[in-house]
Amino acid sequence: MEPDAHCECALLAAQQIESQSHVRSKYPRLRPLLELYELALKLMREAETKLEAVGRPTLSSALAHRDGLMIAVLVQAPMRRSNIAGLRLGKHLVRTAAEFTLVIAAEQMKNGRETEYPLSGASFRSLSLAISRPFGRRLNAALAMTGSGRQPKACR
Repeated sequence: MEPDAHCECALLAAQQIESQSHVRSKYPRLRPLLELYELALKLMREAETKLEAVGRPTLSSALAHRDGLMIAVLVQAPMRRSNIAGLRLGKHLVRTAAEFTLVIAAEQMKNGRETEYPLSGASFRSLSLAISRPFGRRLNAALAMTGSGRQPKACR
């Protein structure tokens, strides 16, 4: 059999597969930023309510607070997964009187430029709560964590 015959068969098979495949649109799954921010606030409020009711942070309330905080941060500072997973409280977050500034070094950015995002409002309040007691005991230096309290694998 000739080598070109295999290529033609493979090309024909690839064309048939491509003609039968359907690309799913992501647009129906996209959510407005305001809706995401409201979800973030709701998660953090529920975690704080549970904290007040129980008197100490449970793992589920700490994780809910973390999830809400991550959503709120991403609404204000959109970034790649590797950047959000690599955030560290003492390294990337700079606190001023009324806000936190998220600073990502140039070598960590795809475009090679240092980037700063001011975080204010609910994100500032929630970051203050997360860093201090009581949620602070459930967090480590990594802002993003897995359900077990460890850093994501991409950051280890």
